Amino acid sequence: MRPGSHIVRPDLLFLSPIMPFAAKSGLSLRAGHLIEAAARHFRVHLYIVPVAGGPTVPPDRVAASVERVGILNLAAALDTHAGLIGRVSDPDERRHQVAAYSRPWLSRGCTPAAERQVLAWLGNTVPVTLLAMRLYLAPLAGMLLEKATRPVGLLDLDEDDALTFIRIAALHRQEGDNAAADAAEAEARKFAALARGVLPQFDGVTVCSEQDAARLAAEHPAARLSVLPNICDVPPALPRRRPVGAKLRLIFVGNLSYPPNADAVRQMVVNILPALRGEGIDAELDIIGPGDPGVSSDDPDVRLHGAVSDLSPYYAQADIALVPLRAGGGTRLKILEAFAHGVPVVASDIGAEGLEITNGVQYVRANLTAEFAAACRRLHDRPELANHLAENAWRFVVDRHSRDTLGRRVADLLDRARRLP
Repeated sequence: MRPGSHIVRPDLLFLSPIMPFAAKSGLSLRAGHLIEAAARHFRVHLYIVPVAGGPTVPPDRVAASVERVGILNLAAALDTHAGLIGRVSDPDERRHQVAAYSRPWLSRGCTPAAERQVLAWLGNTVPVTLLAMRLYLAPLAGMLLEKATRPVGLLDLDEDDALTFIRIAALHRQEGDNAAADAAEAEARKFAALARGVLPQFDGVTVCSEQDAARLAAEHPAARLSVLPNICDVPPALPRRRPVGAKLRLIFVGNLSYPPNADAVRQMVVNILPALRGEGIDAELDIIGPGDPGVSSDDPDVRLHGAVSDLSPYYAQADIALVPLRAGGGTRLKILEAFAHGVPVVASDIGAEGLEITNGVQYVRANLTAEFAAACRRLHDRPELANHLAENAWRFVVDRHSRDTLGRRVADLLDRARRLP
């Protein structure tokens, strides 16, 4: 129960695939920031459908924003087909069965059994608004919206899942892993079909960038689309940049089990770092995030830190944040976090996609290995440019991706949804 709440607020059911703020992933952070914004207007009842994994204990920051937390018993909610697939031990056969599954694999917990669990947990609580995160939870949200006391239904897509899987498939194909590419293409087709079927059901559908909104609006003209930008916690003042030491310290942050992030790590270790050293710059790389990128290195200047509870000390020691993504969707929280910590960013086109930032103003654009090496050398040799980028980038986050920005957007969205006929 949120302390100090004296005003009776209407109830909102928040369906999330992951515990908010419990991990440093973009999904977990976005869920947390959306909950905090919704809690300004509602009593939030948080229900986790744990298909994205991660911790199940709510952090203090979540407990301070919600009335209560429920967690779906996923094993008891699975349909028979998904349950049988989960028992397949051969990885190749299991991948084949997942690709043949009729819906996105992440939708496997969206069943009538799951609906019964949610309704039993709600008891006598009748939410006036339902907010579901991610397209793959839309089937469960749709079941709950069909009740006689239909709440206002909001769906946060975050990103365009079909496009993301198409890009991941292309990445696998480029690396010669045709089986993984086929599986990703199958998921892309299933997400596209799901979007066509469910988006018109919702009173509001949100994404994190104007680019995604425009593309999805063209594909789904009946959907009521709007933009809720990704945000990050911003220090009250621009952090002071330290002088560059004997070694240029590079940083990459991300969930390393996510194929685009794992690919980015490989690009840095195998290509970018050696190219930078070939430019005469002694450099070291800190890689932070859960998962295994599948890259082994005996280089003592390449450090895998795993998941950490606080990124601030790592950003405080970093000279440049690299974002050499070749696939992905939505917008990159890793860029916004680096901006907020006053660390200059060098990013690819896909890495910077969806953020209204300009090459040479808030960041430096690079796509090829040689371009990343040249950009790092340029920032190394020109500290005044690095400082200029850091100042512009910090101001950009304050103006466009702060907590107040998201709070205003959520309030406007809820207002519009309530006034719909």
